[in-house]
Amino acid sequence: MKSLSMAHGRFRWRETGTGDPLVLLHGWSMSHAVFDELATLLEGDFRLLIPDLPGHGRSDPLEPCSFKAMAQLLKDWLAEIGCQKVTLLGWSLGGQLALQLASETTTLIERLILISSTACFCARPDWQAGLPAGELRALKRGLKRRYLATLGEFFDLQF
Repeated sequence: MKSLSMAHGRFRWRETGTGDPLVLLHGWSMSHAVFDELATLLEGDFRLLIPDLPGHGRSDPLEPCSFKAMAQLLKDWLAEIGCQKVTLLGWSLGGQLALQLASETTTLIERLILISSTACFCARPDWQAGLPAGELRALKRGLKRRYLATLGEFFDLQF
């Protein structure tokens, strides 16, 4: 893992491969490790930059945390490591963050790839794949009361 000291604290990422830069942004409660298998397939064709988003994996939290603040952190990081143009792949939370970045800059992102980036956690008549509203409220309470255990439960729901 590479590390950079930034205004908010330590920001860490995995870097591997050669070629044009491809940034992989993970989903909520995940880390760079979620892309390990994909990275082995792509590292011959791309310079892969796979960060732990703030408050995830080994990166320090960002306070206050917002999409705008995280997007600024990513722009600062990419400038610091010399990336002027990137392909950006975002999954879930990472996709939301990629959309935020794309809305703020027209020069940094050459290509944008989104995977499940407009997630809807709550079930509704036109979206049955979400959680019932009561379970979503319980998840929110759990994050406040027993954060790590709730993250584990969320992980089990996904995988």
